[in-house]
Amino acid sequence: MTEGYGFHLPDALTHAAVPPPAPTPVAAAGDALAVESGPVINLLEELFPLAWLGMLTVASFVGIYSAVTKLP
Repeated sequence: MTEGYGFHLPDALTHAAVPPPAPTPVAAAGDALAVESGPVINLLEELFPLAWLGMLTVASFVGIYSAVTKLP
């Protein structure tokens, strides 16, 4: 991308801005990485948007009710 414009960064700056990819961690039997891939975590990840939407709905209703009750 930068070759067409004659702009070249030194290698030290290039590696400082974009570090090389880290190796993929391998989970052992007792590691937390092995626990994260369970069915409970998958279910929580699927239900989180619905729970968030429910909380926003309740907060909106409480705010609207509070604003309307303060009207003269």
